Amino acid sequence: MVDPPAHARGLGDPRIERRHLEYFIAVSECGGFKAAGERLFVAASGIAQGIRQLEHYLGVTLFERSRLGSRLTPEGRAVVGPAHRALRAFDLVVAAASEVAGLSTGTLDTISTPSLAQEPLSTLIGVFRRRHPGVRVRLTAPAAQFVSEITASIVEGENEIGVTEHPGGAVDGIRITPMYTGEIWAVCPPGTTGMAERIPRSRLVELGIIVAPYWESSDLYRQLRATCPEIDDAIVIRTEHRDSFISLAMAGAGAVLTDTVQARRAAMRGAIVARLDPPLTRDVVVVCRDSHLSPAAAAFLELCRDSGSLE
Repeated sequence: MVDPPAHARGLGDPRIERRHLEYFIAVSECGGFKAAGERLFVAASGIAQGIRQLEHYLGVTLFERSRLGSRLTPEGRAVVGPAHRALRAFDLVVAAASEVAGLSTGTLDTISTPSLAQEPLSTLIGVFRRRHPGVRVRLTAPAAQFVSEITASIVEGENEIGVTEHPGGAVDGIRITPMYTGEIWAVCPPGTTGMAERIPRSRLVELGIIVAPYWESSDLYRQLRATCPEIDDAIVIRTEHRDSFISLAMAGAGAVLTDTVQARRAAMRGAIVARLDPPLTRDVVVVCRDSHLSPAAAAFLELCRDSGSLE
């Protein structure tokens, strides 16, 4: 076969197979051939060969190789979105058949911030998997915990379903489905004194709060600062390790703002919990593209619509 000229090459090249795109996405996310191979259960040499083939077919270098790993080139970064969409097209072909077969196969690609991945997403995925055990689920987190990162991931086709805070307005090409409005509680160290069923928001400044790196981009921060500008002085710990928030509060490091489910669990461990006055709430929504959902994504969206308040 005679190779087409470089300017005519692209993801539509008939020699490009699904595995080439899977290898490319895995290396871009894992940062190296070995890690990508471990994820896909393919030898690193096989991953490397597949990437070389893909680079040859596209006529560009996708990765800068070094002893520290593999980093996307500008050309590689430009291919990430189209590669995800091309894989989605593959999946839609399989999904069309699986829909007739009762959604027995396929993949559900979801994205969420870490806090919402705990609840409500873990509960929803559990229900979904019990209903459709043949469907695999891929759950990712945005590199930066901004709502815009999640909606951008949906627009680019990297994921089909996102569970997040309400973005605050309409987003072109995105369908926003409300799920519930959840109240946020303060989880405080055991033995914290002067607590009541409800505490003024200003009390958080005294207690000190534990937050994630992108706290200031959240709607919760905006709500608090509107009535309590000194909340900026309340941060005592900033960490990416959200799974340690409650443990840090239990150890006396400060207070944590969390949903009702996590607050109840913390109270069972001995934490002091309270609502805020005025109340602090979070609008949780599911976001997806306006059209062309796979059967798995459509079924999950319907589950989200029916979930109501999980509190």
